[in-house]
Amino acid sequence: MNKKILVLPLILSIFLVTKPVSCVIFAQDVSGTNESTTSEEIEKIRKSVQEKVQEKLKDIVEVKTTQKAWIGTISKIEDNDITIKNDDQEKTLTCTDDTVFIDLNRNQISIDKLKGDQIVLGMGYSQNDQPNVLDTKRLIISQNSLDEMRSHIILGKITDVSQSSPVFTITSIKDKNSQFQIKYDSKKVKQEELKTDQKIIVILKSDPKNNNDYTLIDYKVFLNLTPTLSEPKTTVTETPATD
Repeated sequence: MNKKILVLPLILSIFLVTKPVSCVIFAQDVSGTNESTTSEEIEKIRKSVQEKVQEKLKDIVEVKTTQKAWIGTISKIEDNDITIKNDDQEKTLTCTDDTVFIDLNRNQISIDKLKGDQIVLGMGYSQNDQPNVLDTKRLIISQNSLDEMRSHIILGKITDVSQSSPVFTITSIKDKNSQFQIKYDSKKVKQEELKTDQKIIVILKSDPKNNNDYTLIDYKVFLNLTPTLSEPKTTVTETPATD
């Protein structure tokens, strides 16, 4: 219904804009003061306007899907919809039977284990016609505070994948001088899933004895060339992982 309301004013406005143009051109032809505007030029104007109308209609009607990751505190759980809050902004994580719920120890749990005030990270897909709703594919539950969880999440690009050991390296997209060498469980993560130049979001656990050693808790490879993680406050902050 909203799309129809948006399209109608657009068509009316285009009509009002193009109608006077035709009238002016007609008046000029009759008066003989300006005969440079020909029927071919009029047709070019109409064609140009039609193309712009089609572009606007496409932007309004077309549903675009982008990969996103949102972090926040659970404020409400209703059926399969989880509302998270972050700095007074609310987002909805819509879950299905295919949604995977895991904790930071990679233990899989069910949605009924979730509780209010838990810190979670939802990863999935959002559409432009519902920008505050995420079709959630994975949901990570943390026992840490919101700030602590943020510090363990990095958005980066894979720069190297070791062929001899379960280790890969990423460079932070936010800070290209920050590199992270990450160990992973080869029983749970297949080496062929990790490829250089892939954009990836990782959740890490740092070694208490050495803050420069990281273990992979979970990850999501972005299929799109440019993942959309730019919304303020409720999206992932890519900062070096620390305990």
